[in-house]
Amino acid sequence: MCEPKLITWNLRQVMDEHKIQPAILAEHMQTTPVAISRMRRPKMPRMEEDKLNHLLICLNALRKSGTPPIGIADLLVFTFTVEEAAKARINES
Repeated sequence: MCEPKLITWNLRQVMDEHKIQPAILAEHMQTTPVAISRMRRPKMPRMEEDKLNHLLICLNALRKSGTPPIGIADLLVFTFTVEEAAKARINES
């Protein structure tokens, strides 16, 4: 059975990099700190596009001054192990 972990959820790292506190993000998102804590787990949470959009708006409102906007690519990292790359034929033209 093929169950590669190709997608890594990086909300915790993004928040840490921009020094965004969970309680402050919760306040901006009008949710609870517990909900933010659950979203920060390594496993990507199930999320409708409107919630993801709201998350990105709030993260950008709270990001460090002078830094580039936070986007989907900052939250989702797509990676392969050597075995996964071979199976997915990544190096083929």
